[in-house]
Amino acid sequence: MNNMTALPEKLGTLLESSRDYLESKMELEILKGTDKIAQGMSIFTSFLLGVGTAIIIILLISFGFAIMINQALGSLYAGYFIMSGVIVLLLIAIFTWGRKSIKKAVINTILKNIDND
Repeated sequence: MNNMTALPEKLGTLLESSRDYLESKMELEILKGTDKIAQGMSIFTSFLLGVGTAIIIILLISFGFAIMINQALGSLYAGYFIMSGVIVLLLIAIFTWGRKSIKKAVINTILKNIDND
């Protein structure tokens, strides 16, 4: 008879332990997801800061070259137009030939971060 009364207690304990395990497992998966999102956001933020810094540096260098060209040509505006043309040509080249390589680099970075689990 003791075995019959112990069985419901053991089942109750088993169910309670299973429920606790499932709750812990769900919390762990939520924390893993949160960590992935935080990691992705930090990479994205770092990327934006890097791009912003690069743009500022490129602009300052371009202004410097434009001023040098202005002085060499004895003009107030020619250097700015020449540097603008160079930048436009570079952008056309990047969008024409660099789009696939940029896309591939971004995808590889995302996949590498997913695999680091």
